[in-house]
Amino acid sequence: MAPMFLHPVRLITRLLAFGCFVLRASCSYLKLWIQGAVTPENRQLWMQRSAQQLCQVLHLRTKVHGELPTNGLVACNHLGYLDIVALASVIPGIFVSKSDVRYWPIIGFLSSWAGTIYVNRRKKSDVARVSKEIAAHLEKARRVIVFPEGTSTNGSQVLPFHSSLFSPAAATKQATTPCYLSYSEPGNQPGQTVCYWGDMLFLTHFLKLLTLDSIEAKISFAPPIPPGNSRKDLANLCFREVMKLSNHNKS
Repeated sequence: MAPMFLHPVRLITRLLAFGCFVLRASCSYLKLWIQGAVTPENRQLWMQRSAQQLCQVLHLRTKVHGELPTNGLVACNHLGYLDIVALASVIPGIFVSKSDVRYWPIIGFLSSWAGTIYVNRRKKSDVARVSKEIAAHLEKARRVIVFPEGTSTNGSQVLPFHSSLFSPAAATKQATTPCYLSYSEPGNQPGQTVCYWGDMLFLTHFLKLLTLDSIEAKISFAPPIPPGNSRKDLANLCFREVMKLSNHNKS
């Protein structure tokens, strides 16, 4: 029997809670818009508050290790859409995400309101535009959070980092903070229940996610890598640091 049908009351209760969250977040953003206060900084704070509220709906608890980055690029491994919720709840920032997310039900418009930078991975010409947007934010001391693996995984490994997303940090001479994220849940199958990867369907996965008893996200930050490296060197250095965090997390 599908997990969502094993806990029908929990599913219905959390669906109602999710509906209330969407209404509350929408009203909060509408208030910003009416006041003419939709700035990148206010969007980040709105996103952080909304993410914290959504964590309560999902019974998602975060544990942070290391110092939170205050600016620059943050490069993290990628386990699915929940990464944005977990990370945004602890650090205000601007996320870079695949363009498909823009069209997801509900999540799409919430993500757009947060000021997400969308990249079309099927168009190489889109990289230049995205790099300019990231660089503009970095130059104004804003945090930009990227997932340089280029796809999500089930957490069993960290894929090599693509160097293109590190170009803005190299060009603007901003620090880059490596970050490693992992999940756990009582059923001890986060790779199948929490991570969103492969050919999983969003709606089915999200409904199952709502039935989980609880989720824990462990977020580890390494010391920032100072500016002065090329994008390829940055990608390699950051990958090695994330691997160290991964190995330490599993030991």
